[in-house]
Amino acid sequence: ETIYAAFRNKATLLRKAWYLAGRGDEQDVTLYSRPEMQDILAEPDLRRRNERYAAFVAAFNRRMAPLAEMLAGAAASERAARDMLTEWGERRLDVATKYAAAAAASGQLAAEEAEFRDTIFATIEGALWRQLVGERSWSDERYANWLASLWNASIRD
Repeated sequence: ETIYAAFRNKATLLRKAWYLAGRGDEQDVTLYSRPEMQDILAEPDLRRRNERYAAFVAAFNRRMAPLAEMLAGAAASERAARDMLTEWGERRLDVATKYAAAAAASGQLAAEEAEFRDTIFATIEGALWRQLVGERSWSDERYANWLASLWNASIRD
């Protein structure tokens, strides 16, 4: 009852948890628009940018893994959880689209922008992090290095 008194419903509670776990606060400012991400995007060397973004993704997935698992489990019976997972997917696609466009604008991308976008979209979701870090005992650093190597395969030599 205390939780419902504070948050009114599960949807509000889930959204607050999402903001706190993913962003660190309740501000309605997307991660992509925040200074840490803008600093990553300002990196002129695309290889280094990918390395920094991969480390960012690993840290994000570490923070969000418990919530992602909870949402996935709740989605079967809770509309709010399903809606949040759908929104999360839409936001990932938006981030991947913007990140790929910035990579293409650097002139360093060898792959097609759409292919790079799809690679980013698929690999920032968290499933690979959960499998490799959570199940195979990789460190976040090893995961980030592997992820950056995967992304950097799309860069001109």
